[in-house]
Amino acid sequence: MGSDRVARKRKRLTLEIDPTWDKATKDAFKWWVRTAALDFQQSAGKIHEYGGVGEGSADLRVMGFNQAELLVWREASEATRQEVAVWFYLQGKIARLISDYQQQKPGKSDTWFDITVYSMMARRLQAVGRWP
Repeated sequence: MGSDRVARKRKRLTLEIDPTWDKATKDAFKWWVRTAALDFQQSAGKIHEYGGVGEGSADLRVMGFNQAELLVWREASEATRQEVAVWFYLQGKIARLISDYQQQKPGKSDTWFDITVYSMMARRLQAVGRWP
């Protein structure tokens, strides 16, 4: 958590297209920003479901504690334990994708959305040490 925060200096967010980018890169940038904004709007409810105020949700704390214990990582910080809980949930989403692929079907878009949400939760835990 701390090293990630120290390693990256806070950059000012700019949503401007770099004029040196080619068309494909510009198109990808526009898609990425639009998709990220929509993803956040759709997942805002997860902030309250998985915490919202104070120490975060009980399930993240309990699952994080249990998973860290299974990994014999007793000195893990609370934020790291919650990140481990997110990793545990993410494994379920990956398993769902594997099941789809074994059935020769593409992965479901809601599964990929959930993976995005869990990824952002873990990134936030690493960046600020808490969720949300």
